[in-house]
Order: sequence, then C-alpha cells, then structure tokens
Amino acid sequence: MKPHKTATSSTGLLAYLTGIGRAIFHHQDHDAQQASDQYWAVMHIDTNGVLQNTTVRVISVHPGLRSVTVRREADEQDIILRISRIVEAIDIRSGRRVDLAKWLDSHPPMGLGGGTQS
Repeated sequence: MKPHKTATSSTGLLAYLTGIGRAIFHHQDHDAQQASDQYWAVMHIDTNGVLQNTTVRVISVHPGLRSVTVRREADEQDIILRISRIVEAIDIRSGRRVDLAKWLDSHPPMGLGGGTQS
C-alpha cells in the first residue's frame, strides 16, 4: 500500500519535528537566556539613606559578599548593591518579583567587581 501524501501531512511532520527540537534544545535555550542580560526595576536605599527607584542591568554576582554589581540605565554607572539595601527587584522581562535570597544562592559568582558601594 502506498502512503497517502497530502499537504497537511508534511505540515504535520514539520510541526512534529519542530516540537521535538524544542523539547530537546529547550534546556540550552533556557541557559542562554539566563546568561543573557537581566534587567530589573529596583527600589533600593542609597548611601545617603534615600529610597531610589531605577532600572538596572545585572553585571556580576557576588554571593560571598551578598551583593550584585549592576549598571543603571539612566547614567550607565556601575554600582554595587548589597542585597540588604534592595527593597524590591522586579524582573522586567517576566514582570515577576525577584526573590533575591533564592536568586543569589542559585547563581555562582560571575563577572568582575567594580563600581561604587551603595
């Protein structure tokens, strides 16, 4: 018996193969997204004790110091924020609040330090 070939069968096969590809490579895509820039809307207390609200990009993580180095989008200045000085952090891509203690524990040290203590 000859297989019945139609336009929908090839489309179905393509969708099936695409689904398999996504399932196989999903973990790698997720890792690549994790390694890409992370943008947060951060509310933190600066060195003068003033509550600041700004958008930042995470540059490096310092789990031993319980701090992160971030770059403010407004003036491109790198600052080091201690986790205890951050009131709230919202991941801009997902819109979800970042649990900083869990996030810090799940990320190994990355990048080089630098900037000003805040």
